Amino acid sequence: QQQQQLQQQQQQQLQLEQPASHDALTQAEQEIHEALAEEWTRHVTNLSRDMADLQRSTLELNEHVKNQGDFLLTISETVGNTEQSTEDAEEQLVQANTRHSSDARLLLCLLLWAAFFAVAIVVAVIAKYEIRHRHHHATS
Repeated sequence: QQQQQLQQQQQQQLQLEQPASHDALTQAEQEIHEALAEEWTRHVTNLSRDMADLQRSTLELNEHVKNQGDFLLTISETVGNTEQSTEDAEEQLVQANTRHSSDARLLLCLLLWAAFFAVAIVVAVIAKYEIRHRHHHATS
């Protein structure tokens, strides 16, 4: 009977110990769960911050691309304006060259007429001089 009582006491003690060990296991599980939840929260927070950084970088990149597009558009417009100015200048040079050629021909014609009249005057003076000189010799 003593042995039975001893066994009963041991069983009671085991029963008392089991909830304590079960509680200890539940406490350990809860601590692991809390640690995992904290780690998960850190990862989600880091991921959220990384996503915000990525969004900010994307917006900055978008702004840079827009500015580059505006800059390229300005360059394109400047090239177009330069091309038009070059065409206008070329047309003005052609017109100036045409006027210069016309003016040069007119000047040449005027010089030829002046030379012709100068020669005609010289010939007339020489002829008049010879006529007088002959007439003077003939009367003398």
